[in-house]
Amino acid sequence: MKLVQEIRNGFASLGGGMSLPIEAVKDYPAFVLRIGKRYGVAIEVPAGIRINERFSNARYATTDYEIFGKRGNYLFLSSEIENLRNEFANICAAFVDPGENGTARKKIEESPLDWWEQMRELLGNRNVDSSPYNVLGELITYYYLIKQGKHVKWTGQQKGTVDFESKESDFEVKSTTMRYDSLIQINSQFQLQGGKEMKIFFLRFEESESGRSIDDIVSLLAKKGVPEKILEDSLASGGYEPYSSGRNRKYRLHEMRRYNVDENFPLINKDTFKEQGISDRIIKINYTVDLGGMEYDDVLKGLFDS
Repeated sequence: MKLVQEIRNGFASLGGGMSLPIEAVKDYPAFVLRIGKRYGVAIEVPAGIRINERFSNARYATTDYEIFGKRGNYLFLSSEIENLRNEFANICAAFVDPGENGTARKKIEESPLDWWEQMRELLGNRNVDSSPYNVLGELITYYYLIKQGKHVKWTGQQKGTVDFESKESDFEVKSTTMRYDSLIQINSQFQLQGGKEMKIFFLRFEESESGRSIDDIVSLLAKKGVPEKILEDSLASGGYEPYSSGRNRKYRLHEMRRYNVDENFPLINKDTFKEQGISDRIIKINYTVDLGGMEYDDVLKGLFDS
């Protein structure tokens, strides 16, 4: 309890850019600090460790920082929610507590992501990288479109109505790890009616160490001339900042289909209920489409050939 109270006192007294050593951990240095709008605790970890994770309102990331004249690679557990700082202090205490003879601290220094995974599971928070294959699917489609000579804007990670836009066409990407079904979720009655030619890409993945990751495809896109800032800004919007673990999870791509959204494609739009009428108070309709049995183009063959 002494450790928790010391952290709480530090949160209450520190101004921006200030830090305090935590005395309760004695020979295992840890600090209470504020960086910008964030407050939390930090420990120094080996220089080669790079972490950048978050869930809910908490962040767990390494930063090159100077504390009391010593510059180092610090692992910072932090939050911005001021009204919950006393509760957050309990989590921070569990993080900096060295354990008997420093065993807990050693575990964090050797495998910092293990502590994060255990804490996230315990708290039951939503994991922003629980489905990195969705982002991977968009990146692979981006790569395909560029190889086809298309000039497109990636809008999916900024919560655009569709995932990619060009002057002539819109492109939507749907990804799955289900082995057999071909169901896709349409998120509103407006998603497939942009007034331009529309195509849907459907990608089927399996998590596998022999597959490709988000970072792998980012490297391929950079080689194709896509500016790194465009890629990183979009990935950050979706919660995939540099060094986040989801960017390194690998998936094998089994299928990549391209569907034309035309008069034969099952969809709901503003004209669907024209005769029956629909209440003005119904503002959004989500629905599921079964792609099984529909005509498509297989565009996977040769995709990653140079």
